[in-house]
Amino acid sequence: MDEKLKERIKGAPRAFYINLGVNSGLARECFDRGHLVIGHPEVSHETASLIYEKPESEVRGIIRQEIQDCSGRTASEAKSYPSQVMDLYTGGDWRGSWEEGCTGDDALWITFWNMRLWWTFAKGRAQPGRNLDSGFYPRANHPGRTVEGVHGPKGDGWDYHWRNTTGWLSKSLAGKTLYRHQLGFITSRCEGTICLVGEERLEYLRSRIIGASTGESEADLISHLDENQMEWFVEQLFCKMGWNRISPLGGTQKDIDMVVEKDGVWAFVQVKTRTGEAIYAKIKHLAEDFRATSDDGQKAEFYLAYHTPENLFSLNEEVWNRERLAKMAVEHGLSDWLRKRVG
Repeated sequence: MDEKLKERIKGAPRAFYINLGVNSGLARECFDRGHLVIGHPEVSHETASLIYEKPESEVRGIIRQEIQDCSGRTASEAKSYPSQVMDLYTGGDWRGSWEEGCTGDDALWITFWNMRLWWTFAKGRAQPGRNLDSGFYPRANHPGRTVEGVHGPKGDGWDYHWRNTTGWLSKSLAGKTLYRHQLGFITSRCEGTICLVGEERLEYLRSRIIGASTGESEADLISHLDENQMEWFVEQLFCKMGWNRISPLGGTQKDIDMVVEKDGVWAFVQVKTRTGEAIYAKIKHLAEDFRATSDDGQKAEFYLAYHTPENLFSLNEEVWNRERLAKMAVEHGLSDWLRKRVG
């Protein structure tokens, strides 16, 4: 194991998910060329690179204004773009104790492609898209090019900002392929080109890239499950307790994620990774409405299973929080499954 790289990963102060092109369409090229790229034709490199010289608040306003001028977006619509551009240029260092000229080479970058997690570190300062090899990035160098709905960054048009990397890898330092379905809930649903990995997930991400066991309890492991894994896990708990699923699992079902049956009793189950008071209230009302309108004597139970936040509701028969799920996992022999999937 590369000890220097291991220490670098352990010391990464933050990590970012980056979407490499629309629907990851530039991922393969980025892996081959060792690049990080984002497409922001509304923002010039000259403007974005001011972050290396000026205060974050000043640069944010300049970038936002350029986006508005070039694209016609409102200030509200342009609000999230400056953070993404500045994150690429500084590795997120503007979010902390920013030092003039810093490039943020200590930040960890990840993306998902071909069912794997890929990771790297950036190096050097960001560059404008006009310096990219148009043979590999055919849309990268178009001075004066008209993009639909975008007028270009003040007279000179290009599509990408980019940085070099240390090279993209899809294996841990221990040599294990980092399959996405085995990694759990590393990022929340990402609605932008670049998204910060939450502090509560960063240590988990570091340990998986290094290839070491997290050594976490069942409750901690459950907190890493993504939506699909969580649904499967809860279904397996019901199966271990003698229930049989009689509905589809998850998907587009409006009110519940599964219906299970045992001894003539139905159980309606809502499964969430993150939840709040509104979800619990919905389950309560759903139960009350069903029981009030059921005219065939059907017996039914209603459950809410969730993992974050851990102690939002008081523990009872209808609510399975992280701690209760952990005890049930041990009792019904699902600890090994948790460790293989997210441990």
